[in-house]
Amino acid sequence: MKVGITVPDRKSVRGKYLNYFSWLEEVADTVPLSEKDDLGVSLDALILSGGGDLNANRYGEENIRTEEVSDIRDDFEFFALEKALNRKIPILGICRGMQLINVFFKGTLWQDIDQFGAITQEHTGTEGKDRVHKVKILKNTLLYTIVQEEIIEVNSHHHESVKTPGETLRISAYSLKDAVVEGIENPDLKIIGVQWHPERWKSITSTKLLKGFLSLARNI
Repeated sequence: MKVGITVPDRKSVRGKYLNYFSWLEEVADTVPLSEKDDLGVSLDALILSGGGDLNANRYGEENIRTEEVSDIRDDFEFFALEKALNRKIPILGICRGMQLINVFFKGTLWQDIDQFGAITQEHTGTEGKDRVHKVKILKNTLLYTIVQEEIIEVNSHHHESVKTPGETLRISAYSLKDAVVEGIENPDLKIIGVQWHPERWKSITSTKLLKGFLSLARNI
């Protein structure tokens, strides 16, 4: 099985992006993706990774609270997502990746979760460190079918979140304390989005999520 993972620069995969490849190293072959030509290979699944904020212009707003915006990366990942949908392969969006899926399907984002009263420090650590908090997974969702738990602990490092879910997407999870959207999905399109970082959170939940996602590719 071959899984494509988006990164800012496939020629220099480093830092926290290495976690994605380590997460999959025992279960699948991985391919770093950052340019349109990279998508010429045959892939069985696509992971849209975390990173900087999307350009708010893409969902009709001015950039007021966004950070580390890259139009080049946005353009590429929108293209990669469209290609994956056309090929009908499973898609997993992590953190930024989940937000990108939402915007692709014409949803919107909170540029900072404190805009609706959420507790930013519950989700964003200092000096790049993750925060740990509890999430409620909604029953009758694909995510629940995979994880088989209603309340889980997750790690996160973000200040943006889904505001209005995109067309055909449904919410699958919320943060327990302040109702930040933590999961979105479209089971028919085999799309899963999570706001946390399972690739750097060694837990039974992370393992279940990865295996469940890959099983979607095997069932194509």
